[in-house]
Amino acid sequence: MSDRVWLRGAVPREGWLAAGEMLVTVRLGIIGVPEDPGGILARCALLGAAPVFLVEGDEVSNLPPGCEVVSLGERGIEALRDEAGSSALSGLWTACSEGTSRLSEVARALELPQLPCMDDARQSAIPIDGAMVYPIASLAHLCEEDLQALPIPAWVRAACTRGDSSCMRLDHPNDLSLASAKLRRRNLEGPIRIQPAIDGAVYRVLAFKTLERLAVACVVSEETTSSVYRVPLSVVVPAEGRATLAEDVEALAVAVNGHLPEGWGYVELEVVDTNRGLRLIDVQCPARLDTHRCELVRLSLGIDLCLASMACALGRIPALSPTRHAVAAMTWLLTRSGVVTGFQGVEEARLMDGVVEVRITAVEGDILSHVVDIPSRERGGFIMAVGNSGAQARERLEAARARVWINTSPALL
Repeated sequence: MSDRVWLRGAVPREGWLAAGEMLVTVRLGIIGVPEDPGGILARCALLGAAPVFLVEGDEVSNLPPGCEVVSLGERGIEALRDEAGSSALSGLWTACSEGTSRLSEVARALELPQLPCMDDARQSAIPIDGAMVYPIASLAHLCEEDLQALPIPAWVRAACTRGDSSCMRLDHPNDLSLASAKLRRRNLEGPIRIQPAIDGAVYRVLAFKTLERLAVACVVSEETTSSVYRVPLSVVVPAEGRATLAEDVEALAVAVNGHLPEGWGYVELEVVDTNRGLRLIDVQCPARLDTHRCELVRLSLGIDLCLASMACALGRIPALSPTRHAVAAMTWLLTRSGVVTGFQGVEEARLMDGVVEVRITAVEGDILSHVVDIPSRERGGFIMAVGNSGAQARERLEAARARVWINTSPALL
């Protein structure tokens, strides 16, 4: 049969592509309204899927006319659940951060496969050296009696309902109570994982779970803050490391894969390169792809991570073969704390060789603080650049960064 025909619950419609090939139309449920609906519609067309937008309330003004829209109210889910045959949804995908919290709920209600979620895997089974996993119920006891057993310095992580995790650094045992209280706001029912904090080059492995296999799309290098929160400050795609990095990553993916539930979807492995080799420090299955990484991977390797993720939602093997061979790099524009008073060098930087984008998020009058988490990092802006090698991409990025200034005043006038 044609490779465009998906067999999981699909019902043939009339028409034949060739002798013995039935034309099947599938429907992909897209939770939330995307920022770029045209791009989503184009990807659905490539997949031979009809998009059905599942939305909260009436926020559909950003969608082109004629799109099929279903409310995520109780009756809307029931109506979808009652549909049968060729009109039923074949998979679910989330288009925006607001839709991630509903993904699991809708998937369970419709009895559809969903992105592999760490809630389905035992945290204690993930092969992280020295990790200790505590349920919420026993955390108070730990804070009172077992503080001396903690590895210091440590990272304290909490799994989040959207499939990723939040992390804080612990430099003193007495800080555990405060750290756990902050992390539990992300998921009141999830476990807390405490693990040794280790130094070394940080890499993020972007991969896709395809039923029983974990296929690596690429490896990204990250520079992160060394403060309480581990916040990426710069990214290079693909990562350039020691000669055996690719082989070591593949071996690690195979080892981790045995601890993941079967399914289809996007998976991230966070690793640190030490004198003992690659060490796994986190596994995440975020329901929504990071838009910055998607663009960097597209610029460097020509791989469309969104298209791959949508294919996985339909139970298909994603296309992960590179069509480009460049290096893309990105850095966020960090500023001094204070009130934004103006900008310098933005247009000049945009005209420099290899610079792809200079985006300023801040506006005059904004009050910026030190970077402590992702939202505070995003408030300044970022620069992207490409090159034929990592050295060239980073050189162009730093040259552009040296031109751009976000001026701040230390106090309101």
